[in-house]
Amino acid sequence: MRAILILLLTFSISLYSREVVVNVKKEVILHSVPRIGLNVSGRVPKMWHSWVLINCYNNNPGMEGIIHRFMVEVSKGGSDWFEEVKWAKYPNFRKELPDGYWNGCRYVVMYGNSYGRKGIIKSYKYVGNKKSKDSFKAVFKVKEHGKPFKNGDRILLIKDYMPCICGWTLELGKGVERKDVEIYPDNTDCAPVNGGKQCIKIVLKKDGVAALRQWIAIEPQSKKSKRRFWKRFDPEKEYVLSAWLKGSKGCKGILSLSKWKDIKEGKWNEDTTLMVNLEEKWKKYEIKWRGDPFPSRKGFRSIYVGIKGKGWIKIDNVVLYEADEKPFQIRKEIIDELKRMKPGCLRFWGATWDEGFENFLAHPLERQCKRHREFIRNYSLPNLSQSLKLCKEVGAVPWLIIGPSFTPEEWDSLLEFLNGPKESKYGRLRALLGHPSPWTDEFEKIYLELGNETWNWMFSPWVLQPPEVCAEFGNKIFKRVKSSKYYSRKIKLIINGWAVSGRWNGKVDNLCDYHDMIDITSYIGVKEIMNKNLEEKEIFKRILSFPYRKIRVRIEELKRVIEKNGKGTEIAIYESGPSYPLPGPGKPFDERVEYFMKSVAASIATLDSYLIAMENGVKTINFFSFNVGPNWATHTIENHKLKPYIIFTLFSFFNNNIAGKNLVKCEILNNHFYEVKIERGKKSKYFKKYKIPAVACYPLEDKNTYSIILINRSIDEKVE
Repeated sequence: MRAILILLLTFSISLYSREVVVNVKKEVILHSVPRIGLNVSGRVPKMWHSWVLINCYNNNPGMEGIIHRFMVEVSKGGSDWFEEVKWAKYPNFRKELPDGYWNGCRYVVMYGNSYGRKGIIKSYKYVGNKKSKDSFKAVFKVKEHGKPFKNGDRILLIKDYMPCICGWTLELGKGVERKDVEIYPDNTDCAPVNGGKQCIKIVLKKDGVAALRQWIAIEPQSKKSKRRFWKRFDPEKEYVLSAWLKGSKGCKGILSLSKWKDIKEGKWNEDTTLMVNLEEKWKKYEIKWRGDPFPSRKGFRSIYVGIKGKGWIKIDNVVLYEADEKPFQIRKEIIDELKRMKPGCLRFWGATWDEGFENFLAHPLERQCKRHREFIRNYSLPNLSQSLKLCKEVGAVPWLIIGPSFTPEEWDSLLEFLNGPKESKYGRLRALLGHPSPWTDEFEKIYLELGNETWNWMFSPWVLQPPEVCAEFGNKIFKRVKSSKYYSRKIKLIINGWAVSGRWNGKVDNLCDYHDMIDITSYIGVKEIMNKNLEEKEIFKRILSFPYRKIRVRIEELKRVIEKNGKGTEIAIYESGPSYPLPGPGKPFDERVEYFMKSVAASIATLDSYLIAMENGVKTINFFSFNVGPNWATHTIENHKLKPYIIFTLFSFFNNNIAGKNLVKCEILNNHFYEVKIERGKKSKYFKKYKIPAVACYPLEDKNTYSIILINRSIDEKVE
């Protein structure tokens, strides 16, 4: 036996040292330690940070409308009607949907007595509750008679397309009032290339200026500013703003990147503004520039596209992108960072909520926006083909979240796209998108997860509570998947677990018969750590001890439940890492939390939690998330380039030097223990005491050559 690498991870701030003796055994706990994976976030610049994953800086570039999908839980019903009466966290959203909103839409019963029934909604009426602001009643009538709707049925409502101006705001020049302008979606005449389902038409009834505007979160700021994570124009890069336009002869089309509200003052930035004579046929226009065209000016940068003069204009496919790469490609900088880390898995969010298969597959310029409760989701996430191609390029296994908004037939289409021959409908489409052979030939596995945290009411209406509903919903979908002629054993089906609920995990795993894996989180909890009365030393002690105190207990509990059920279900970790308070416009992030959760201590604790999971047989672990900015992120921006936080650098080292070796047993003969006291509640005077082993040891073997990872969980002493 010989050791070629001893990796000591320590956050000790003491000069006192203690010697430990480790007895390494030959018994293998886990063959071929897995590479750490990542959740992939793909939003374009937004309110509290920016992340340009795809080479497109603006939202809804195709000027598309909305698809709307919603899940209703039936309280009572009959052969041609049903009601939903329940508590609602978002009652105002229901009030925003007028009577008749769902008239003519499709419905599919996804769970319950009338499972499999489908048809058309005849009428919809919202009825408020005068006695309670937190409840509502909605009454639906359908065109068909059939198996009665009953209490507990889950019905998927689908609006395939709604004309809408999404992500763009109408701005008027000096002297022009709103009554002087007509603006509406036009679905009869779109751009000739990737025109999608609609363009936007503006009719200006008097001489003046009217334009659509979208602000971009790009602004020069100091390093101490809360906007320091925002994207900035790189002085070494060339940028392109392009659009397809047509309109009245004699009028001018405007395409501009200017400061917000410049239109009100009647001025435009000359270097980034194009005014053209409109033609009555579609034509593509573009303007180029290098770096920030107005670096000394503060304020949001905005895209303007509109008309000058009395007449009309049609607008489609407005895109701001970097000139050195094609628009909508995954940016080379992103690919290079992923290749450097070599993630084992990439978990994609593109079909998590409110999505359908065709829209998930659509070209970015043809992809419809999605309505989620009272919000409109119009940011760019990789589509299905982009996600799979990225995994192929960086050597990662794809993990696709497929929400409860997919119909059973759409699951069939997804399987055909992944594993169908090129002669099939979606096999031909896959070939046209550049991949003739089945995607199952490309990867050793493809993970398909039914929804994200379907136990979490925050993601209503896509909640499958109680666990009996989650399990049976999974049975319906997964049985169909495994019965498909396009199913492959390489496709692994994942049902949602709940890290803090052993009851949920036990019931779901026991009642669901067709899943391969159950997943949980393993976050380093922020609530008990961020007590403002604690000294810095005590907070770091809590961070370093958290994996042993909490994560170890949860994973071991789930492992016992899985073994008791005897189904051979594999455990996966879908999200993990340091956790943060949920951000908001008033407080995008907490500087104090950033200090502790981006520290070396938090990085060491995260890796410790992963190795604890691997000791318990977990082979798939994903960090949340591959992103830029504060909170859940791997990188910041420095001098216009991505700069990794220490945690990403640690993962890169692990994946390149440790993964693939066998994890073996060991025994620490003279380990030291220290005490951590945690409050039993926010205002409690009582504490729970934990005895924490100061040293964790993880030996790894590869062809009789050993590497040893030593983690010092104590900040009071060094380890030799």
